[in-house]
Amino acid sequence: MSGPAASGDDSRTVFATRRSVLLATIALPLAACGVRLERDAPQIPGVPTATPPADIAVMQETIARLRVLSRALSGQEPAPWTGRLAALHSKQADELTRIAASAGITVEPSPVASSTGVTTTNSSTITPVTTRPAPTSSPGSATTSSSTITVHPAGVLEADEIKPGRFGAVIRASAQHRPVLLAVLAGHRMGARLLAAVDSPAITGLSATSAATVLGPVRTATYAAEVLIAKTQVKQRGDLAGLLSFLYAERMRLGSEAGSRAPAEQLSYALPAGSDDPTRARTTMAHLLGSCVVAAASVSGEERDPGGARRTLELWGDLAAAAWTWGTAPTTFLGLK
Repeated sequence: MSGPAASGDDSRTVFATRRSVLLATIALPLAACGVRLERDAPQIPGVPTATPPADIAVMQETIARLRVLSRALSGQEPAPWTGRLAALHSKQADELTRIAASAGITVEPSPVASSTGVTTTNSSTITPVTTRPAPTSSPGSATTSSSTITVHPAGVLEADEIKPGRFGAVIRASAQHRPVLLAVLAGHRMGARLLAAVDSPAITGLSATSAATVLGPVRTATYAAEVLIAKTQVKQRGDLAGLLSFLYAERMRLGSEAGSRAPAEQLSYALPAGSDDPTRARTTMAHLLGSCVVAAASVSGEERDPGGARRTLELWGDLAAAAWTWGTAPTTFLGLK
């Protein structure tokens, strides 16, 4: 009685085995055509694995450095600027973390200072506040006098983030991430400018097309500042005079870079209603400088060579510093859309 039953079981086992082999034979070509294993899956001949996401190292390091710098700035002087810069960098880190996650990049929940080269500071280790001669053109600074400008340690921390090593890593990033990473560097330039810890800007470097794009709104802002300073009492012209010096210098540089692509200079430019009212000078210039920042952001993805990219981030950061000084706070990535 047991013999026939066993034979039946054997036949069903053989049939099942043959069916499994057949299905596997059909499935493997399909898998090779349309299935990609996870990046950490074992290699199987004929089945491709997903390629690693672009810019893992630079994205992870940028996020970590932003978080550490944000903590380092907290409590530093001048508090009105460092507090806002700390909040901006924290927000940038959060947004970059979201962007990284969408690209499949894992970000550690908390940065390790030793791996980023950034360490927090306290009152016993920070560099002392120093002074240096005031530059011929500056969009604004935390503390100024007629001949000197105060350099704050927090500004040095910002400036350290745009040293050649960090800059080189950013410009080598993929087109997908380069604009936001360059915006972060421009934000550091902005912070260093606000806290008077910047090097002289690059003289030239933008492509003619990019320069012409930014030149238009800079010319308009310059014209508005000229109109306003002419209607402002002499004793109250200090801030506008400093802004004009900065705008004149940038207008000249941009005009040189734009060359034949620069539109003809006009005797006057269209301004919003009421822009010639000195009592509304800060509102007017904040709006126009904000437009300059957006223009600089719009060309951030156009510059591929190191010289053009460096000029972009410096111009972008300096314009953002000017806009913030006059009342337009930066967006997370400084006007980048």
